[in-house]
Amino acid sequence: MKLEKYISFLVCAVLIASLQVIAGPTYSFVCVSNNSAANAAIGESQLSVEILNMGGGQVEFLFINSGSDPASLTDIYFDDSGLGILSAPMGFADIVGTVSFSQYAKPGDLPGGSSFSTTTGLSADSDSPVSSNGVNTGEQLGVTLFGKYGSIVDQFDNGGLRIGLHVQAMGTDGESEWFISNGPVIVPAPGAILLAGLGITLVGVLRNRKNALQV
Repeated sequence: MKLEKYISFLVCAVLIASLQVIAGPTYSFVCVSNNSAANAAIGESQLSVEILNMGGGQVEFLFINSGSDPASLTDIYFDDSGLGILSAPMGFADIVGTVSFSQYAKPGDLPGGSSFSTTTGLSADSDSPVSSNGVNTGEQLGVTLFGKYGSIVDQFDNGGLRIGLHVQAMGTDGESEWFISNGPVIVPAPGAILLAGLGITLVGVLRNRKNALQV
């Protein structure tokens, strides 16, 4: 009986943990410069941003560069359409790899971004050497800002909040492209899938044990 209670407790803990790992919606990007169709495809397939609720009025934008083709995310711009739903100071956390960024990108606005107007103070770029310190393949960068999480996600979904990116050292030619955030992509975190699977397995163990005791 004690073992059954222990397993039941463990199942609940694992399932709760699996829900917590799925932290927020993930969004893709679309190329707006199109200097190279190949490089545009690299950015659109490898780059994404996940919006995480950090609590205490802080929201983290987790920029992820996955895939195998060369590409370095070097500039990040936020446009909140004058709604004032995001505010600085801008912080940098959850860095995976040799990533180093500072607030205030240069240039100060997103070139080639149709109707894109960077909100004052809400931009950042990688430190020198620019490409080496950008978000390269397999790396991540968390950018924290202040705002109401629900409002931010809502505005992201309806286009009131957008993110622009400058990506350099792309593909075989080492050129650059500009991107703007696109629609949401539902991508559950790998850890959530693993934990949920473990929870299901434990439920099966508990059920089998109960059936064995009843025989």
